[in-house]
Amino acid sequence: MKFKIIVLIAIVMFGAQNAFADERLKEIERLMASQSAKNVEPLKDGVIKAYFHKTNKVSEEITYNKGVKVKAVYYFENGQKSSELNFKNGLSEGVETIYWVNGKIKSSRVHKNGKLNGTAKVFNENGKLKSEIGFKDDIIDGYLRVYDSDGVLLDEKLFDNGIEKEIVKPKVITPLDESSEIKESVTASDDQLNAN
Repeated sequence: MKFKIIVLIAIVMFGAQNAFADERLKEIERLMASQSAKNVEPLKDGVIKAYFHKTNKVSEEITYNKGVKVKAVYYFENGQKSSELNFKNGLSEGVETIYWVNGKIKSSRVHKNGKLNGTAKVFNENGKLKSEIGFKDDIIDGYLRVYDSDGVLLDEKLFDNGIEKEIVKPKVITPLDESSEIKESVTASDDQLNAN
């Protein structure tokens, strides 16, 4: 049960972070559209910046090239980056990095053609890996691993196209140590061993 809650939290965290960034981008695009409606030519090349009201520090920077979004960077009120993502042909592309207020990486995930592809990772505020999830075209695919605060693997699940699969682990054969007791001993000749 605990693992299912952790998995749900990890999935919601990735979705919530993406939804928050998407909402901020949509707001900027709405502002740009309203400027276009007022006969002001929309930005084709350059950076649009938004600022925090109280501090007047930059809250976000969206870079455009030939009218197409190529990069988005968001900031905390203290001036530290909160997230950054690149775009190709207007779609998210490459590694998206989300930061804690202290500047350490909170999560990273890989985008290709606007979809999550590759391993997404979540870190605690001290920089230790908390979980990692494989994605293919926005669907969980590959391993989902959850770690404790010391980095010890707590649980592991395998997914194939969003469906959980059984992980087959090899049996580990350990040699007898000095404290082991032999219950029964059988002697066989080479001919008997090679007969099968």
